[in-house]
Amino acid sequence: MLNDLGVLQSWNGDHREATKTLSQARDLYRAFGNLLGEANALTYLGSLQGRADHLEVAMASLTRALELHRATGNHVG
Repeated sequence: MLNDLGVLQSWNGDHREATKTLSQARDLYRAFGNLLGEANALTYLGSLQGRADHLEVAMASLTRALELHRATGNHVG
């Protein structure tokens, strides 16, 4: 649910709230060991960061998301 809320906030142009919501989702997924949820949250965060011209941070988020996707058996992310 938090991932979806963050995406909706992003679509509505509220990138600051979207980043906070997606970061919260990532942390919760991580705490519960949900690799796929964490990977998806990181993918959305990376996309937001890229649009905000935070390219180094975006690349780090997307690289970590790909690692998590691969850990779950999804080798193309």
